[in-house]
Amino acid sequence: MRILARLSAACLCISLFVGSLHAADAPDLIPSSVAAVIRLKAPDKTVEGIADFVNAVRPGFGSLIQGQAGMLGVGISNPTMNGVDKSQDFWVAVFLEKDEEPSVVFIIPASDAEAMEKAVDESFEFIAHEGFGIYSEDKAATDIIRKHLDNPRAESIADVASDEMKEVVSGADIALAVNLTVVKSIYKDELEEAKEKFSDAIQDLPNQTLEIPGMKLDWLPGVAEKVGKHVFTAVNDAQGYAVTFSATKVGLEFQEYLEFAEGSQSSGFLAEHPPEALGVINKMPANQLMYGALGSCVAGMNEWGMSLIPQLFELTKEQEKQWGEIAKKAKKIKYGTTGMSFSLGDPESGLIRGFTAAESTPTDLIREIAKQAAEAMGSLELPGMKQEMTFEEKAENINGVDIDIMTTKQVLDDDQFGGFQAQINQIMYGGEAIETRMAFLDGVTLQTVGGGTESMKTALEAYKKSAAGSDEVVTRDLKPFGRTSNGVFIIDVPTLVVAGLKIAATSPLLPPMPFDEEQLEDLKVERSYLGCSFHLSDTSCKAKIHIPIQSIQAGMTLFGFFQQLQNNENAF
Repeated sequence: MRILARLSAACLCISLFVGSLHAADAPDLIPSSVAAVIRLKAPDKTVEGIADFVNAVRPGFGSLIQGQAGMLGVGISNPTMNGVDKSQDFWVAVFLEKDEEPSVVFIIPASDAEAMEKAVDESFEFIAHEGFGIYSEDKAATDIIRKHLDNPRAESIADVASDEMKEVVSGADIALAVNLTVVKSIYKDELEEAKEKFSDAIQDLPNQTLEIPGMKLDWLPGVAEKVGKHVFTAVNDAQGYAVTFSATKVGLEFQEYLEFAEGSQSSGFLAEHPPEALGVINKMPANQLMYGALGSCVAGMNEWGMSLIPQLFELTKEQEKQWGEIAKKAKKIKYGTTGMSFSLGDPESGLIRGFTAAESTPTDLIREIAKQAAEAMGSLELPGMKQEMTFEEKAENINGVDIDIMTTKQVLDDDQFGGFQAQINQIMYGGEAIETRMAFLDGVTLQTVGGGTESMKTALEAYKKSAAGSDEVVTRDLKPFGRTSNGVFIIDVPTLVVAGLKIAATSPLLPPMPFDEEQLEDLKVERSYLGCSFHLSDTSCKAKIHIPIQSIQAGMTLFGFFQQLQNNENAF
């Protein structure tokens, strides 16, 4: 009996201990009827992290952030921060009622709940509960919380939030999470009204569509209706949304997360497009201004684009027949991932330098389709413009690789436009026509636009040596996006700005600039890529923006340069 008594006492102690740990988590104190929550990671750590980041950008300025940290007390309606435990996360719960102002409830960790209650204004309803001060100016909101706390079986946001949502919110410095299931139930009448208005707008769209000679726009209402249905399906299936912000030693990070109900139509679509390793981006040339990569979801995009041509343009019967055959053949192509990059040339040889590597098979069929497309669209006339397209197979050979050239020439009515299009093509592409070079390798199609033969030489060499993969700056700034995603894009904004200024400073086609190339070189702007990615899972889609610290440092340098130019102008 004594043993049983001891075991019972031990179990009781463990139950009480575990129960107290569970109750100490703020999400357990917030009922599932909440519309949104805000989480601020432990302020002591968050302020220190942001101060470190600011110091890295502008040495010595981090102390300004730390000096303003006291203002956080105003944000939580406790200016003195008395009784607050700043080493723990702060939480805010937002409750919604139709046609009413949102009700805000603070759930703040307490080092001294009594001192916190005294520091908070008397207009607030205050609840002290297991290491937290919970307070609001709205008595009805605090009553909801009190009722939840009094019911040990009550459902909290911790119970309804998915593991992935919890990970997104807990992994950021600041996070806002929205309970879309609750929000939609509150505003269900407004959502139904929006659907009806959209349906009415679609019915009226044919009467609003502009008439453009040479183009057909009667397909627009059907496309708009399909898009609308998909949007409303997504709204109906969505159950959670979060937006977050974090400051790290390597940069700033923003993230959006949208979650859908398991087994819904939207989640079924997402499951068909899992994230992939986008290593093809490493096959691009090094030292480019922009890089991008897409997963095999491009197959659907390409198929849609192919179907759009005969709907968009007024083709001859022969062209429609040819395009139908092309679209049929295109369905036999198996698409993988696609990588792309972009850099700038010069106004004389053309500014555009575009590179693409598309994993697709069979390459022989792709070449056949490209040739047939050039023939089908070889002569296309629109009001004021005529487009001519030719395809020259095996026009060049680079180190044993045959190169095809597709040439597109757009001729505008000179009487109306004065040869303007030809001038634009000369600046952008280095000639009157746009030349696209294509190399069909084993399972990969390489394309270059601009730069002539030299660009294709660069592309072939880069693909062979994985040039971008050996570029330390590219590798560094791609790292925050992880090894797999559905798409990623990065751009070196500071270098792009400097390159544009150099072109402006040296171009004979432009008026004199208040700076020269030497001044721009003296800025010593370092390469860096800010970027974004999107990532699909079985029940969610996630988008991330990352801004490396080097981009912000370069931005500050450029801001100072422009400010100096402005001051010099004002001096005269």
